[in-house]
Amino acid sequence: MIKANHWLRTVLLWVVMVVGLATLPGVASQTLPSGAVWFNGQKADLEKPVQKIGNQFYITFVDLVRHIGGALNWGADDSYIECQRGDTLIRVIPNRRHAYVNGIKTDLGHKSRRMGSRTYVPLKPYCQLFGLTFQWDSVLSRIYVSWSEET
Repeated sequence: MIKANHWLRTVLLWVVMVVGLATLPGVASQTLPSGAVWFNGQKADLEKPVQKIGNQFYITFVDLVRHIGGALNWGADDSYIECQRGDTLIRVIPNRRHAYVNGIKTDLGHKSRRMGSRTYVPLKPYCQLFGLTFQWDSVLSRIYVSWSEET
């Protein structure tokens, strides 16, 4: 009976992780509703919803770059993703607390997360790397990301 319960828990956890309903055992996740993210005054059209994990908001790196502008490059075997935006080159390594900014290893304090076939990044630290302003409106439950057009 113990082996059957362990097997069932393992299968259920695997199913939940594959469909993206959980990220890590014991870590609470919340999906933000559509319309919760705004870029430079425009409601974001996201492929995947933003996830709140702990006190951090996670967005797919592709969605972030698509809205702020930049060129994406995928590394071999999905081992990294790079974005060139202006003079800034950022290399994201899934499931790591650091990224490389113009070749310099930078600790972001929070890991990027591979969920399904997507790489989610903590939005606030990545906004800071790109020189963007991040603001959370707890009353409206909205995230505002902004920048000057020169950025």
